[in-house]
Amino acid sequence: MKRDLVEYVDFNNSVHVPRDKIGFVKSDQFSHQKEYRLMIDDGRNVDEHIDLEIGSLADITYLIPTEDFNKSLEIKVKEEN
Repeated sequence: MKRDLVEYVDFNNSVHVPRDKIGFVKSDQFSHQKEYRLMIDDGRNVDEHIDLEIGSLADITYLIPTEDFNKSLEIKVKEEN
């Protein structure tokens, strides 16, 4: 298992991702997410899934009606210079 913070990079520039960082690099557009990732390699075929029991997320989540979520969703397109 590998675990690490995600590194956020500007993909508008040439980027080399070292082999040991694959899966832990993401566009800097998402840097506000401050992700920490776990990568598990148990020898399965990449097309097979793994069920991972993580317990309750009730202390960090809440349910809202889909309609309310959709109303609050905003998509911005970054203009090319």
